[in-house]
Amino acid sequence: MDFAFLDLEKGINFNFFFKRKKIFIIHGHDQDNVEKLQNMLYSFNLEPIVLGQHYSFEAPTIIEKFEKIGARCKYAIALCTPDDLINKDDKIYSQPRPNVLYEIGWFCARLGRKRVLIFVKDGTDIFSDFQGVIQVRFKGNVKECYESLHKALRNQNIA
Repeated sequence: MDFAFLDLEKGINFNFFFKRKKIFIIHGHDQDNVEKLQNMLYSFNLEPIVLGQHYSFEAPTIIEKFEKIGARCKYAIALCTPDDLINKDDKIYSQPRPNVLYEIGWFCARLGRKRVLIFVKDGTDIFSDFQGVIQVRFKGNVKECYESLHKALRNQNIA
């Protein structure tokens, strides 16, 4: 992990946390790619926000915590990975976790579709309702999306 906020001689740079634009990472079970995406965002001098890594004493439920933290973010990136196997009408397919789909919709409503980016891992089916949201496919490693991510963030004056 890139610790750009830590200078071994000066200690922790707290301005790092307050001046950087916050980017929410929506995800399911693929923790390895979450960490890779966090590092890519750090390289753009942005602050990645992962819900499970934040504690909120003022929000008693997960949805309240999500709303409080999500409201502070300028952009959202969803990692759609084949986490749930669906068997319907003799057809089997994989889709992202339900929380991922919900959070994509929440951020599209809050920030607008142009400020939401969806990374779709091969083997993952995604709902046609998300056709108006920028989508980038990748095979196994989210680092494959580095240039697409940088371009999308530049287009919205984020990076």
